[in-house]
Amino acid sequence: MKDMPEVKEKFEASKKNALKKIAAQRITKSSIFWNYERLKRRGIDYDIRKDMYESIQNMTLKDLSSFFDQNVKGGNYTALVIGKKSDLDLNALKKMGDVMEMDIDYLFNYKDMEVKQ
Repeated sequence: MKDMPEVKEKFEASKKNALKKIAAQRITKSSIFWNYERLKRRGIDYDIRKDMYESIQNMTLKDLSSFFDQNVKGGNYTALVIGKKSDLDLNALKKMGDVMEMDIDYLFNYKDMEVKQ
């Protein structure tokens, strides 16, 4: 994660989708209480979605790029690729960093799982 790709069209489409999701989201029934309790524990006594909506609405690609540079850029990340070994391009994966092949039983812990009836 060295550089964030800056594609204005994709940024605007993502922003539009996030705004639509917030606008369409409804908190109903028992969720009203649990949402209130969750926000109360964080010291918030109002619906924070209003602030989120306004922040996203005013966000620019430059803002997102600055956030990326301060919080994401240069970090180390671990990626997990699952698939048939014959279908994977191991040389391409090795360009990203160290590659470690793991047994499926280790990965999904099949050996230690008990079948309960």
